[in-house]
Amino acid sequence: MFISYAHESAGHVAVVRDLWVFLRRHGVDARLDWEAEGQRRDWALWTADEVRAAEVVLCVASAEYKRRAEGRSGPGVGRGCSGRPG
Repeated sequence: MFISYAHESAGHVAVVRDLWVFLRRHGVDARLDWEAEGQRRDWALWTADEVRAAEVVLCVASAEYKRRAEGRSGPGVGRGCSGRPG
């Protein structure tokens, strides 16, 4: 399972990470960008690769996530959700 979400606030990120920890503790092979956070990368490409590789994708779809997924936020805004304009 890959968990995709928008990094819209520290509180929101903490809740998503708590969900990830809960799932991992209960035997779900969940993946989250937190595991790859210390490395420089193209986050849109990384997210697309994770989505392709996952059997299940869980989107924590806040209003900010929706805006980014629709390509309505500026380039380089956020990490856990990326969209393609158009």
